[in-house]
Amino acid sequence: MGSAFAGAYIFIVILAVVLVICWIVLPIAVIGTKPLLRELLAEQRRTNAILEARLPDLRSRGSAPAPGVDRVEPKRIVDNFLPHELRKR
Repeated sequence: MGSAFAGAYIFIVILAVVLVICWIVLPIAVIGTKPLLRELLAEQRRTNAILEARLPDLRSRGSAPAPGVDRVEPKRIVDNFLPHELRKR
């Protein structure tokens, strides 16, 4: 019976060590990703500005839908798994 408790104690100690290491490393990893996220956000804003600038040109050529035009709703993925009676129509 003593060996069972010893095994459980070793498991708990190893788990505690892993949790402490994660507790220390995780904030460093999150802080390290912040500059990358800022860079991605800046790139996305730049891309959106380029697309907004090109939108009137696309509309004049008929490549982009006019404002207020209803778009076709894509098929829901969940419909693939539902019985026919429960699918949204």
